[in-house]
Amino acid sequence: MSARVRTVADLKRLPVGTLLRLVHCLMGPVPEGRQGRRVARVKSNALVLEIMDGPKAGTESWLALPKAADLRETATGFEVLEDGEVAASYEFVVVVRTPGPLEGRSIDSLRKLVAS
Repeated sequence: MSARVRTVADLKRLPVGTLLRLVHCLMGPVPEGRQGRRVARVKSNALVLEIMDGPKAGTESWLALPKAADLRETATGFEVLEDGEVAASYEFVVVVRTPGPLEGRSIDSLRKLVAS
């Protein structure tokens, strides 16, 4: 499932509950089993993402909203650039279209969605 993120405003409009897969970060490719992220909150300057798997599962990770020139749409998600290089690459797993369909689901069931 995909959505389009062409602008920072599109990024700010991602619904809470949307599942993302972190494919690449500044440290390199992210290994399987540590990629799942869920949009927990949208702040004026950042997305608050809940880590869905790996040793830090259940903790929050903040994605500072980039400047317009530092956001690039991909076929399956978006990339955040830093000094012209890819700092983070995300793919959409599940895009929430209406509020709440993932609320109340267990972390394990959401992890299975991320893994698929």
